Amino acid sequence: MNELDAIIAAMYQSVCYEAGDLPSYRDHFEQMIASGELPSFWEGELWRETRLFGDMAHVLSAYETRRTREGALLNRGVNSIQLFQRDGRWWISAMIWRREGRDVRIPLEPNR
Repeated sequence: MNELDAIIAAMYQSVCYEAGDLPSYRDHFEQMIASGELPSFWEGELWRETRLFGDMAHVLSAYETRRTREGALLNRGVNSIQLFQRDGRWWISAMIWRREGRDVRIPLEPNR
C-alpha cells in the first residue's frame, strides 16, 4: 500500500465510530452546559480566504472562541471548509479545523 492509499484509508477510519460514541459525546457536552461549566459559547470569524471554481469553493476561515462575545479568549484556529453549489444554494460538504498552538500560529490576515 502506498502513502496515498494509507492516507485515504486513515481518513475513512478517522470518520468512523461505533454505536454509543456519538451519544456519549452529546451527553458529556450537555452535562457541561447543565453544570454551568459551559453556560455560553461564542465563536467568531477573524478573516476568510475563499477560492472559487465554478460550483465548488474552498474556504479557509480563521476564528476565535470565547465563553461570551466579550469574554476572555479561549482558542483560535482555522476552519478548512469545502462547499458545492446545487440548485442555487451553497452546501457544506466537508470541514476540518486546526486550533492554534505553540507550533502553529494564526496569521493576522490571510496569506495572499
